[in-house]
Amino acid sequence: MSPKVGEHWRTLVPRQRVRLWTQDAAVMKGWQDQMKSGIEPAGQHKLWEWVKDNVDFRVRARKI
Repeated sequence: MSPKVGEHWRTLVPRQRVRLWTQDAAVMKGWQDQMKSGIEPAGQHKLWEWVKDNVDFRVRARKI
């Protein structure tokens, strides 16, 4: 790849990056118990309460 093409990849190609934070296995062990089958993610209130109480990072939307 030429330097010009590499620069275009860095500056012109839109990317979405996700940061990941890890939790201890003992903490993450219980998340599946919070899920109810047949319910969309937005309706999984018990799961989201569990996430709020156990995962210490809140996702924030970035302005583009």
